[in-house]
Amino acid sequence: MIKFLICFLLILISIISCKDNESNTILLETFDKSAKNNMSVLNKSESKLNHTNSLIDYNKIDVDLTVLSATMVYAEVFNMIMNPENYEDKIVKMKGQFVVFEDMENGNPFYACVIPDATACCLQGFEFVPLSEYDYPNNYPEIDSEITIIGKFEYDENNFGYCRLINAKFVR
Repeated sequence: MIKFLICFLLILISIISCKDNESNTILLETFDKSAKNNMSVLNKSESKLNHTNSLIDYNKIDVDLTVLSATMVYAEVFNMIMNPENYEDKIVKMKGQFVVFEDMENGNPFYACVIPDATACCLQGFEFVPLSEYDYPNNYPEIDSEITIIGKFEYDENNFGYCRLINAKFVR
């Protein structure tokens, strides 16, 4: 099931990176339909994720994806997805495109930072849970704008190896 979710997310990100807007619309509508079925599973895993509000030193970056080349960023994010135990509780800084998805069951938003590969044909990224000081959409960047975030990496190995950044802060 872990491989299914990872493949599903990679396909979604690949779809988003397509250049044809009409194809994007059709494919994203298809994703929305299938996401309805999968969001309830992800919501169940939410309660098992760490969700701590521990203090984070945003000046102590363990993994800085902003200083890597596009090829290296793609490789590092892939490694983070495949070997999340090596990154657990690390402070990650990343730059990418701000994307918002809506939970079809309850309307809650999910936020993500996605990064293109060197050829800009494929995207990878992570969901992030922002600090409570942010109030969507009031003090969030525009959707599809470039963002830089810093957050604590966490994953839930029991529920699909789901990876995300928590206590994320936007860097201006």
